[in-house]
Amino acid sequence: MPILEARFGGRAGWTEGVRYEIRRGLPAEAKLQDVLNLENTWLGPAHRLDQPGDDEAVDLIRRGLGGTRSTPLQHLGEAESIRLLERTAATDRVFVTDDGPAADFARHRPSRIRVLDAAEVLAEAHAFGEIGCPAAYNVVKAMWHYPREVRLPSHHREVC
Repeated sequence: MPILEARFGGRAGWTEGVRYEIRRGLPAEAKLQDVLNLENTWLGPAHRLDQPGDDEAVDLIRRGLGGTRSTPLQHLGEAESIRLLERTAATDRVFVTDDGPAADFARHRPSRIRVLDAAEVLAEAHAFGEIGCPAAYNVVKAMWHYPREVRLPSHHREVC
């Protein structure tokens, strides 16, 4: 999280759907509380998507990611995040995700959202001097060993 704060603090955001998914995962992973604690610091409160057209747009994105009517929470966090970025006027919109299908979906949207996975975030952090080498690659390796899928580059030079 400190690396994300250094890279995106002050311009990062998340949605209520993402916050809900994190809360739902707390019983299985207590470390998720660290993310929730950031709501009162650099991450800020979760965005509520309540502008006209948001519900329909989020549902279309969610279904484009494979969600169905019978599973209304499936892909909700990713869909809300993409919608939030598409509504944002900023030119430096970045969607950080290790969900491959969501990343691919966002990359092919006409809104031209920039998409980064964990390895790419760490490569940028290294390039800007926010983390050294081999520490950047070691973080990706640690994430890869954790029970969460992240892309592990074959060589540390892809990260640092």
